[in-house]
Amino acid sequence: MDHLVIFVEDLDHYDVDGQGRYWRNHKDFPHGTNVNFVETTPQGLHVRTFERGVEAETYACGTGVTASAIAAYVDDRRCCITSGDGTVRYEVHTLRDKLGVEFRPDFTDIYLTGPATYVFETEI
Repeated sequence: MDHLVIFVEDLDHYDVDGQGRYWRNHKDFPHGTNVNFVETTPQGLHVRTFERGVEAETYACGTGVTASAIAAYVDDRRCCITSGDGTVRYEVHTLRDKLGVEFRPDFTDIYLTGPATYVFETEI
């Protein structure tokens, strides 16, 4: 799944719906994309996601949160915690939850932590 990560300022007042719809349908993404808007804060990252298929902002997206943390690291945004063994950890705040993304600098051993809720079951 494609994820576009865009770093912005003042994410609480950002037009996630309008910009999300624009990028989700952009010609550079012929199959569409999820769009993650990210603000760097002293507490870590603040992420809001516009998801394709839903065609709206969602509370959170696990792969989008992970992509946002990795993009922040690549972009040298220093709001992460580095442990003694070199593991990098970002605290990520979404609309509903606080999540953690942890990985090694060579992008191995990638872990997403936080609450998970069972929401739906269907049978066809």
